[in-house]
Amino acid sequence: HGDFTPSQVLLAGGVAALVDLDAACLADPDLDAGRFLAYLDARAARAAGSRATADPEPGEAFLSAYAAAGGADGSAFDARVRGYRAVS
Repeated sequence: HGDFTPSQVLLAGGVAALVDLDAACLADPDLDAGRFLAYLDARAARAAGSRATADPEPGEAFLSAYAAAGGADGSAFDARVRGYRAVS
C-alpha cells in the first residue's frame, strides 16, 4: 500500500480498471488515498514549478469521488486521508 499511481488506472471503452497487485494486502484504504493525493500534489507542483502554485483541484475531485464511492464517514474520513496526505 502507498504505491498507487495514475499509471495503474486502465481506461478502455468508458470502463476504468485498477491494477495494483505488487503489494496486495489488507490495510487502511485511507492511507492509499492520502498517499495518492500526495503523489498528485507532487506532480502538480513539478508541473507548476512550485508547491505554492500547484492546483489542488484534481486531488479534491478524487477525494470527493473516493468518499462517495466508499460511503466514507465524513469528517473522520477526511481528517484521516488529509493526515496521510500531509505526512506523505
